[in-house]
Amino acid sequence: LYLKWLVASSDIASVLPELEAAQQDEDPAVRYTVIALLKARPHSGSLDLLVRALTDEDLKNRVAAIQAIQAYESETSIRWLLRMFRDPAPQVRSTVANAFGFFYREEEAVVHRKYLAIPYLIRLLQDENSGVRQAAARALGDAERYRGVQPLLASLHDAEPGVRADVTRALGLIREREAIPALVDLVNDPNQLPAVRAQG
Repeated sequence: LYLKWLVASSDIASVLPELEAAQQDEDPAVRYTVIALLKARPHSGSLDLLVRALTDEDLKNRVAAIQAIQAYESETSIRWLLRMFRDPAPQVRSTVANAFGFFYREEEAVVHRKYLAIPYLIRLLQDENSGVRQAAARALGDAERYRGVQPLLASLHDAEPGVRADVTRALGLIREREAIPALVDLVNDPNQLPAVRAQG
């Protein structure tokens, strides 16, 4: 409550030292509040604190930090976000994939560096977690880059129907002719679930 009052009654730049101190608090809820406040009141000096939050031991805080950094749409943040693709928590890997999907949909967001994530997203198509694979497929579709076509085609046979549906959607967004035969086979396959065939 104190932190919320402080930010509401002051210029965000003037209270950054207090927020930095609160970021060291033992209580994850206090650290989460710092992240939420920095997201709500973007300031150039806040990005440093949000980047530090990417290494928070609390899963919820790491996810919140990625989402906050996404809202800043900062070119300099990309190098730190790329590191989050190796986070041990599937929820974090999904969140960072979703962040890049957002950057790809917003054409003017981080235009110079966002496509550096394409190789990372391709690797995530082999992730052990199906939710992560789905997030990666969606982001690759949003990127609309030819480089994703072959890895996505290889994932059309994923064991999880949800993954197959998102992979199919992604191939449709990329709109490369070489994907057509595989998509036609998928649509004509009576063993595919309707949700998967509908994406084709």
